[in-house]
Amino acid sequence: MAMQLNNDQVKLELCEPGEVYRGMRFDWTGQIEQITYKGGEPYTFCTREIPDAPLTRQGFGLVNEFGIDQALGYRDCPVGEQFHKIGVGLLTRDTHESYDFFRDYPVQPYEFKVSAVSDTRSVFTCEAAEHRGYQFKLEKQIELAGAGFSIQYTFTNSGKKHIRTNEYVHNFLAVNEQEIGSNYTLRFSFPIDPKRFHANVNPEAAVQFDANQVFWKKTPEQQFYVANVGGAPQSGASWTLVFDNAIRIREQVDFQTTVNLWGHSHVVSPEFFFELDAAPGEQVTWQRRYDILPETGKKS
Repeated sequence: MAMQLNNDQVKLELCEPGEVYRGMRFDWTGQIEQITYKGGEPYTFCTREIPDAPLTRQGFGLVNEFGIDQALGYRDCPVGEQFHKIGVGLLTRDTHESYDFFRDYPVQPYEFKVSAVSDTRSVFTCEAAEHRGYQFKLEKQIELAGAGFSIQYTFTNSGKKHIRTNEYVHNFLAVNEQEIGSNYTLRFSFPIDPKRFHANVNPEAAVQFDANQVFWKKTPEQQFYVANVGGAPQSGASWTLVFDNAIRIREQVDFQTTVNLWGHSHVVSPEFFFELDAAPGEQVTWQRRYDILPETGKKS
């Protein structure tokens, strides 16, 4: 059964670990399927990675991933043995090929717990037993406050090996399920420099950049993707998605980040990456804060 966090302004619909999504890519803890703003005219903000497809293997809403480029311990894992995918479980390496986050590796899920459940707060825990020198505990707290919510991460390295990987949230966004187009603007808290993009897949030139803003001259028929939107790593960064000059949703982070952007006709996803670096015995914390506010330039 889906979980809900509620106050007088925002409702979050969350998934129990493993009840909906059972894929090999995204963290099973604290998956947010839908965000509904209740302060005045109601708005929803979340959509699916693939329209009309089941949620068991695809992304949706706000879901995060650890190690998109290299799962923990994969590089030196022999074929036929298991490696860690943080937030998911022990995956079996069944190929000599490089790690591929799209591949459907056999999985032995971790043990997950949900605690401290109230109308406005839930805590999700994933604990991994020792395997090939790696052992850790991930705790994720989601808490509503006003017209927004925070996601607080606590990661403890209890193993013998140093853990270095990254984490990001794939924000699958579309306000009221409206297609991405000229009624959307995406603002960043830093300048955008296209000369410093590591990748820029924009075949229709539907995505446009101006100073610190992204806008769309039409609804893109093909996927778009930009890597390293901000050039150098950014501190205390935020993005704000504005819809129809009426409502906006914003994410702010408390860590230095690099930024990617992905989307299609039905979805846009700004992505802030956190570099996780935890020595044996070390505990690391980081936070993401989301706020929903009426846009100051709202149409009359």
